[in-house]
Amino acid sequence: MFVNITADAQALGLNLSGMTVSRISQAYSTTNPATGQLDTMSELILMGDPTNLIASMGSNFSGNQANPHPGYDGNYRQNTARWSMQINTSSNPNSLGAQIDIDPWNPNWGLASLIGHGVDVLQGRFGRTDTNQASVARALERRGISVGQPCTGGQ
Repeated sequence: MFVNITADAQALGLNLSGMTVSRISQAYSTTNPATGQLDTMSELILMGDPTNLIASMGSNFSGNQANPHPGYDGNYRQNTARWSMQINTSSNPNSLGAQIDIDPWNPNWGLASLIGHGVDVLQGRFGRTDTNQASVARALERRGISVGQPCTGGQ
């Protein structure tokens, strides 16, 4: 997930300077250290001031959207129908940072994508599934974004 997100971020010209990796949340396999609760989403969590990140989004992202994830006051979505990066940001001085993931469907990109995203969310809520990172990597490769080769166990 880290490689997928950072490769896509680099290709989009996003400025992640001043931010550091806090943790990588894997859905239903990672406990959130702040809450002690089991994470329900796969996200890259960055700490630091998100000002440079927000400024670097440009026309590649929709403006600040309503309904960001809990604890975040900014919600931005990459302007593409499929394999769309979502960035949630916090301007709270006590919890500055960003939460980034790549979703198979962009709910802002028409009815079909809205339905696709809704189905993904429901599957995540009831089926304990989440975005397949191998599928994300293949989709990014089709866009011309190199994410490298998967580990082969030392082979």
